[in-house]
Amino acid sequence: MPEALDPQEKFLPNPKLKLREQVGEVMRFKHFSHRTESAYWHWIRGFILFHQKRHPRELGAKEVQAYLSHLASERNVATATQNQALNAIVFLYRAVLNVDLGNLGKIERPTRRPKLPTVLTKDEVRQVLAAVSPEHPSFVCNASLGEWLRHPHGAGFTRAQGRGDDADLHARDAKAWDRGEKSVGYVNALFLLSLVA
Repeated sequence: MPEALDPQEKFLPNPKLKLREQVGEVMRFKHFSHRTESAYWHWIRGFILFHQKRHPRELGAKEVQAYLSHLASERNVATATQNQALNAIVFLYRAVLNVDLGNLGKIERPTRRPKLPTVLTKDEVRQVLAAVSPEHPSFVCNASLGEWLRHPHGAGFTRAQGRGDDADLHARDAKAWDRGEKSVGYVNALFLLSLVA
C-alpha cells in the first residue's frame, strides 16, 4: 500500500466529501483553473474506471503504471496527453489523498509519429493545373509547383511515402505550417491559386 505523507503544512480536503469534491477543493485552494480541474478529473475518473471503480486508496504504483501503459498501447494517446494523465494521478495521490506512490517503474511510452496535415489532394493539384488560362502556360505552373514541393525552408511539402505520383501533398513540417512559416513555397502556392481565381 502507498505510504502516507507528513500532513504538516499541507491543505487536507474534507474527508466527508466525495472524491470529486475533494479534488475540486484542493485545486481551488491551489488556484488551479477550472479548465485544469476538469482535465485532471477526466484522467482521475478514467484511472478509477480502468480499475473497475476501486478507490484510489486501494491502488498503488503498479495500477498507475498499468493505466498509463494502457493509454499508450491501447488508446494510442500522444506523449503530452499521457504526461497530463500522469500529472493528474500524481496530484490526486500527493495533494488530495496525501499518499506517496513511490517509484512507478517503467511506463510504456507512446510511439506514434505526428500526423502531417494534407495540404492539397492529388485531385486538387490536377484541378489547379487543368484550370490554368491560356495566357499562363502550364509549364510555368508545373515549375512553380515543383519549387513549392522542393523548397527546404518554412513549410516544405512531400508526397505520402509509398504511394508514388498519386499521393496527396503533405506539409513536411506541420508545426512550421501552423506557425505560418510558409516562406517561398507558400508564395508559389498562392501564385498557382491566383491563376484560377
